[in-house]
Amino acid sequence: MRAKQSAGNKPEKKTFKFKKLTIALMITGALMVAAAAIAEAVHYPWERLLGLASQDEASVADPSPLDFIASSPSSTPSASPLLSAAGLFDPSAVAVLPGAEEEEDDEETLEDYDFQILGVFKIPVLKVSQHLLEGTEKQLKFGVGHVTGTAMPGQPGNCVVAGHRPWPFRYLDTIAVGDSIIFKMGDMVYTYHVYDSFVVLPNETWVLGDVWGEKYALTVITCTPYLVSSHRLIVRARLADINGLTPAAFYGEEEPVSPSPEPSLEPPPEPSSELSPVSSPELPPESPLEPSPGPTLEPSPDSSSELSPEPSPEPSPSAEPPSDASPAGAPSPPASDAPPEAS
Repeated sequence: MRAKQSAGNKPEKKTFKFKKLTIALMITGALMVAAAAIAEAVHYPWERLLGLASQDEASVADPSPLDFIASSPSSTPSASPLLSAAGLFDPSAVAVLPGAEEEEDDEETLEDYDFQILGVFKIPVLKVSQHLLEGTEKQLKFGVGHVTGTAMPGQPGNCVVAGHRPWPFRYLDTIAVGDSIIFKMGDMVYTYHVYDSFVVLPNETWVLGDVWGEKYALTVITCTPYLVSSHRLIVRARLADINGLTPAAFYGEEEPVSPSPEPSLEPPPEPSSELSPVSSPELPPESPLEPSPGPTLEPSPDSSSELSPEPSPEPSPSAEPPSDASPAGAPSPPASDAPPEAS
């Protein structure tokens, strides 16, 4: 009897253990979700959402030093296989854009890479502050990498940097036009302003080349969507400030002036003084459309009788009745004594 009861209790014990394991797994999963939510809430750029984000470089502290790099920071990039024979960057030599998560290789160590720290990379509105290293392989585990062969920060051309999406570019998709991206390299501070962002495929390496119409361009690359990495998010910016000066002022270049100063020196009253005779009220009497009182419109004495059949208003001698008195000096008509002729 007891043997039957013990045999019947075994399934109950197994069911109880399974329920305990299920509850433990559910609690563990809930804790992991809560931890992820807390981490997202802590690192989310709430100031950007509330419109309180600062663009000042000093608003974000510099990153902690990398202890494993014993040598002093270097600002000279190493040689790159992406450079052509003429020393120019060749985007076609790149098969896939950087920024994707790489698989761990147990055989590789940090000594296999020549880490070179170029400076500090900051996006104040996103609270991003990372070391800028030369290269985009293992370097992306310790900061933001500069694509070797592209222009250096502050130099003419297209400066290209890349970073992983989970960290530090988790919220790079929230960046807006006008936001500042800052490089600190020794005593130099280069400030770029964002003007565009778009998504491309990983094999669209044309984004690494020079940007048409932009002498000092910056391209930031990371994976997108988050935790998928099927595409690349591209952020474009242009150099706006070098140690408080514009690039043209810092490099001694001539800034375009529009409009030209020569037309602005001409006094404006001159055109109006030349046009004033046209609108003068004295012109109508001189207009050729009005009849002129010249002698050409008066009839001549010889043609007055031909033009007008009416007699002249002045009395003529032939029109006056005969008078006994003749004018002085005029001969009187002779008296005729002959009798009238018979009809």
